[in-house]
Amino acid sequence: MANLQSICVEDALICKSARNRAETAEAAGVLDVLTDVLVSPGSTNGNGTPPMLQPSQIIQAMQFDGFYTRNPVNTDDAPRLTITYQFAGNSAPGDLPTGSNYSGWQSFSAAEQAAFAEAFAHIETFLNVDFVEVQGSSDPDLNLGSVTIPGSTVGIGGYSMSFRGDDITRWDGYAVFDNTLDMSQDNRESLILHELGHALGLQHTHDSSLPEEFDSNLYSVMSYRENPLNGQDSDAMMLFDVLALQDIWGAADFNTSNTTYRGSRTDTVDVVWDTGGTDTFNASNRTNAVTLDLREMHFSSFDADSDVTIAQGVTIENAIGGRGRDRITGNDSNNRLVGGGGRDTLRGDGGNDALNGNSGVDLLVGGGGNDRLNGAGGNDRLVGNSGADLFIFARKGGNDTIRDFQDDIDTLRIVGHGSKADVLARASEVGDDLYFDLEGNHSITLRNMTLDQISDDLLV
Repeated sequence: MANLQSICVEDALICKSARNRAETAEAAGVLDVLTDVLVSPGSTNGNGTPPMLQPSQIIQAMQFDGFYTRNPVNTDDAPRLTITYQFAGNSAPGDLPTGSNYSGWQSFSAAEQAAFAEAFAHIETFLNVDFVEVQGSSDPDLNLGSVTIPGSTVGIGGYSMSFRGDDITRWDGYAVFDNTLDMSQDNRESLILHELGHALGLQHTHDSSLPEEFDSNLYSVMSYRENPLNGQDSDAMMLFDVLALQDIWGAADFNTSNTTYRGSRTDTVDVVWDTGGTDTFNASNRTNAVTLDLREMHFSSFDADSDVTIAQGVTIENAIGGRGRDRITGNDSNNRLVGGGGRDTLRGDGGNDALNGNSGVDLLVGGGGNDRLNGAGGNDRLVGNSGADLFIFARKGGNDTIRDFQDDIDTLRIVGHGSKADVLARASEVGDDLYFDLEGNHSITLRNMTLDQISDDLLV
């Protein structure tokens, strides 16, 4: 049988621009103590959202080696794991999993305890765990304390674990915060989540293998750097945090019924974790231009730039734009994408999608799959791309152009303009194109098509 071994790791958040690192070893088995100092956010690179990394790269970069090199503590399919936590009082807990000694222990106020409970409730929405407060326990899983921390340090989080081979047999976490802070203040969410992230297995982004452009609060609460798009710290676990923590603790079932998302539910970036139902991004009440991207690990902009993102493994099926100049992108499922009153661009990506431009001068691109494209009002451009696509033109449909109609593959349906013979009588070849001059000064142009070719691909 493999020998039982232990690791202890802790990380600190301070408010100065220097970084210190100390490593020590203790004699109890193989017990390593690692202390890292987190400096205050510095300048951002301002690169926006570069092409996304692979999930495996993110997981390896974000996790402490003690977790990354071993099997998960819990999995998606297992029962929810109970993690007990305890607020320390005026003295140090006997089982604090660190080699550091702290003084000045104070009890948290009721308001501060409520702030921690809110953070735990947030984490429970995407991790397969339940945080349960205990009192008077000699061995809770997670200790929380208010202490005197020398210098400019404001918080320290860490963990210890025992393991046999690749299996973690015991985990203990802790987070302590400087006792001069009121942890119930609105701007403390980032600090609480950062230190809990360390306790649960996450390291700093700057200590990882992440490229520099991903080292910010846009992607992780474990970063020193503010979100480069809004200059803010995270008030929730971010995209990389959710992914890396789920790999350790398992993913929760959450929002399993039909859910409509109408914008960010946080003050910074909202990471959508949703495990069921037919779901919709709905910006129909917006007058500003929005970007709705249904692909996992891509960013949408309802109000602020990149204020919503979809976690890895989540499928959002539908999107509805507003009255601005919107950009809407689907994913590999069968999406329903609807534009609004502006000059919209709709792209179906994979799957058999239904695209409706609504009013405005729109561009509709089906992508892969057998798509259904309806420009609706306005003078629209329609591109089916691959697959057997259906192009729909109804009354008051504007003056549309179909750029890539495929003979004997795609279908054109013209609704409300008479019989098939009536519609064909209004068709003429103009150069290399086929032109339908329809009632009410409406028209359809099919690029590189002839009357003979369309006759067996036309429905009314």
